[in-house]
Amino acid sequence: MPRREDEYYVSQKEGLLYCYTHKRYYRRDIGCQGCAEDSRKLRDEFSLLERPQLQKCPKCKQESLMWNRTFLLYECVNHKCKKTFAYRELEERKG
Repeated sequence: MPRREDEYYVSQKEGLLYCYTHKRYYRRDIGCQGCAEDSRKLRDEFSLLERPQLQKCPKCKQESLMWNRTFLLYECVNHKCKKTFAYRELEERKG
């Protein structure tokens, strides 16, 4: 059964778009508020996970080792070192 607010927006077809995810009509200038809230939640989750935590590089002994999520490797961001390590390789060195 359609919601009353959807019936109102359907009657005003000009300038409206339909969100297939939330099954609602919304004004073009405002956008779908459900999608905006979902993207905000995702952005907040990723921002917590993506904060770079520098670790100590085994080769140059500086706090310059960062996880590269694209290549799934640890990379030293020190310009003189630039060494890459696999996750297992670092775990073996620590253990």
